[in-house]
Amino acid sequence: MQRAVKGINIAAAWYWLAALMVMAIPAAATAQPQQAFYDVADASQLGVILRYDLLEDRSARQTIADVRNQAGWRHASGQSPRFGFTGSAWWVRLELGNSSTQEQNVVLDLKTPLQDYVDWYVFDAELDQLKTSVASGDRRPFDFRYQRNHTLSLPLIVHPGERLQVYLHMASHDGFLESPPLSLLAAQDFMAYRSQEKFYLGAYFGCLLAFCLCSLFLYGLTRENTYLLFSAFLFLTVCTNLVYYGVSAELLLRTYPEANNLVLLTCFSMGGGFFFLFARQFLRLSAHTPSLLIGIYDVVICLLFAAVTWVFMAGYAAAYAVIGHLMLIDIMLLAALAIRLCWQKNIDALFFFVAFFPMGVSLSMKLLSLSNVFTVQYLLEKNFYLAQTTIFAVVALGFSIAHSMKTLRLAMHNARSRELEAAIALKDSEVKMFHLARVTMAGEMTGAVAHELSQPLSSILTNSQAAEMMIKSHRLDPAAHLAIVLDIIHQAQMATAVIVRVRRLLFPGTQAADKVYVPRVYATVQTLLRHDFTQKQIVMHEQCEPGLYIRGDAIQLQQVLVNLLMNAVDAVKDLPPARRTITLSARRAGARFALLSVADTGCGFPTSCQAEIFAAFFTTKEGGLGLGLNICKKIVNAHGGEITAQPLAPAGSLVEFTMPLDDPR
Repeated sequence: MQRAVKGINIAAAWYWLAALMVMAIPAAATAQPQQAFYDVADASQLGVILRYDLLEDRSARQTIADVRNQAGWRHASGQSPRFGFTGSAWWVRLELGNSSTQEQNVVLDLKTPLQDYVDWYVFDAELDQLKTSVASGDRRPFDFRYQRNHTLSLPLIVHPGERLQVYLHMASHDGFLESPPLSLLAAQDFMAYRSQEKFYLGAYFGCLLAFCLCSLFLYGLTRENTYLLFSAFLFLTVCTNLVYYGVSAELLLRTYPEANNLVLLTCFSMGGGFFFLFARQFLRLSAHTPSLLIGIYDVVICLLFAAVTWVFMAGYAAAYAVIGHLMLIDIMLLAALAIRLCWQKNIDALFFFVAFFPMGVSLSMKLLSLSNVFTVQYLLEKNFYLAQTTIFAVVALGFSIAHSMKTLRLAMHNARSRELEAAIALKDSEVKMFHLARVTMAGEMTGAVAHELSQPLSSILTNSQAAEMMIKSHRLDPAAHLAIVLDIIHQAQMATAVIVRVRRLLFPGTQAADKVYVPRVYATVQTLLRHDFTQKQIVMHEQCEPGLYIRGDAIQLQQVLVNLLMNAVDAVKDLPPARRTITLSARRAGARFALLSVADTGCGFPTSCQAEIFAAFFTTKEGGLGLGLNICKKIVNAHGGEITAQPLAPAGSLVEFTMPLDDPR
């Protein structure tokens, strides 16, 4: 925790040092002579007005007649007027003259649409007469404006030798006034500047929307919430700037000016919340940040979303104050955490910090100027600077996201490689498990195999002894000797067949699809288990449809049937002899599959176990491993079939499974 706090302190120190350096540059460059008079014929005196007279109207009720000759006017120079949170109305006064022999068309422009009430009064200084009065402002309908432009401006014609006094009255609806960079421009320069600004705004909104759609596309491809959050932030940034730069008043909300402030703060607050959520997920702060700091960070995000209700309940000024301070808190936290991650050589944090720093500094200066902490004249004059820093941030973050996508693709490729290796290993393990199960099964059938071999071997021994006795007694009968030899050959073939069947069962091969004759497999299985059936007095019924062929692996099918029959033998062996019955059946089931089943009259199994009876290591037998039915299911599924088990009434169980037909109809 101490290291984290130390990191925040270092980050804050560097952050504000950079901010103060930015603030100090324009302060030294804006020193002007102490005079509130401008000659419109002198191009050097045109531009941002930094010399004016200022008067505060605390009652916010004084008229132009009240303030013209009122004492209390103070001269200001060096910076544009700044007001912030105030309950007063403010008057600005300056004089214009024309020393040339031609009339001059000029425009007084506030460079912002975000002033609630703006009233212009123009007097002829020599005649002391009111020439023009114009009421405008963001709280008045757009069509009411004298100059139909998205900023608040006043066009003037100054005749040769004429001297004008201009009074500007600014009042707030609920206690907040923006800092206006009041400018005096030649009419042609004003129109060119506005055209240029509209071009930049169009390009700006186009870039943001393009990145927004790109992020949505990436979200659709990857389903990563990072891209969805980034897209939401960009969309809300577009909405915020539509109002901030007056585009909404000019194009969208011409007759509903009171909605501008609500839309601005709502989008600003939610856009900030989504940006901080994006930063949290993009930088994976929860994995790299102390719990206390990430807790504060998350609380501020929640308050930003909740502050939207303040816009409608507490008013524009109070909501702006709350949202602005919440933004500053999370900007500071995010800057500190990003610096901390950069120090740890986190490549995403390096990208993010490069993108975040210009936008974070400029936005912080903007928010701090609202509270009259200080005003950076350069940022105030270059109202489009915030947009430029936003575009820079979006582009830089775009590169960062591209880098993250490359890293993600590499990680996905490695994950797929590991998945493939795991699948191969799993397949190999399954093959080994199937082989082990067959070996275990063969071990359990040792008695049956020994019995099957004992009969032909005994017959061979008897025939050999008879032949020996005939030779020793010199009773040479070619016909008798030939019969003995043929019987020995037949019995040896029978023994060889038993050995071949066992060897095939033990062969550790993989699935080999072939045409399999089901009655032949049934006969082989019954031969392998005949000794157990005879010894335990079990009656076997076979109901196999003739001419039934399936497509699959004969050895694996044999393994499934032997497993199921041995389970059935275990289920009926302790019953009275009259009830020791097993039924083995096979028939067509539809056009594509054959249905094979093993039924017994044993003890069955509880219905509650039906859902997990094929699960690995599940068994109801004492000393059982619980792998037999699980292996049967895997073999059947590998052939494209399904296997089910159900208890029979009044006693017994039925296991059915499907296998694909070799000749589907």
